[in-house]
Amino acid sequence: MQRPGTLVPLSAAPKGVWETADFGWLRLLEAQCAEVQLELDALLPQRQSSRGSAEGAWHAVGGVHREMGQHDGSVVDSGAWREAVLLGTGARPQLAPRTVALLRAHAPAAVDLCERGAGEVILSVLAPGTHIRAHCAPSNLRLTAHLGLRVPPSGSGRCELRVGARTLRWEEGRALVFDDSFEHEVFNLTAHTRVVLLIRFWHPELATDDARDAALRQAADHAHACWQIRHHPPR
Repeated sequence: MQRPGTLVPLSAAPKGVWETADFGWLRLLEAQCAEVQLELDALLPQRQSSRGSAEGAWHAVGGVHREMGQHDGSVVDSGAWREAVLLGTGARPQLAPRTVALLRAHAPAAVDLCERGAGEVILSVLAPGTHIRAHCAPSNLRLTAHLGLRVPPSGSGRCELRVGARTLRWEEGRALVFDDSFEHEVFNLTAHTRVVLLIRFWHPELATDDARDAALRQAADHAHACWQIRHHPPR
């Protein structure tokens, strides 16, 4: 089920899961995955902050370290979901400079979305025993890629992403792509930590500045209308 707050009109039929092969830049990132894993390994020993403070590299998802996504913490049903933001609001690119350089070289649709304040690239960590309840993104103007960095071994328990009726499983060094305006749910019911590089990027149909500007205006107008209704309901 696709149910974002803002549904930008697109010509192609919507689909929840996309083929990674459709995005050549993701293949380039897969080939450089070892570089990203090295930077991740340098960050993981740092103490993770459960309160989202500035201590260490990691913040609880939904914390005040970035303006966007503060509601995301409300969908954590069990366990812990933490992140290190590399691009977008609240970013600290110095945490993984080689990874950020790879993105700037190969993923302009992600960098542009982040620089416009409409997306982010994060290292996303699910602790053992984590369940993220079903939810949808606020808009369909973007897609999301996950590059598997640390994935629990096969047979260790349920570790998967459900997008609509499809179930996806991560592999280290491999990427998957989905439209998070479709209902999706995440499980790491293993005794191991799962880490992905999460990349938001423009929907392929929004390939020009004009199309992107129009989509952002529509999303902003909808958000403002919702704010007005909440704070000034009709009498």
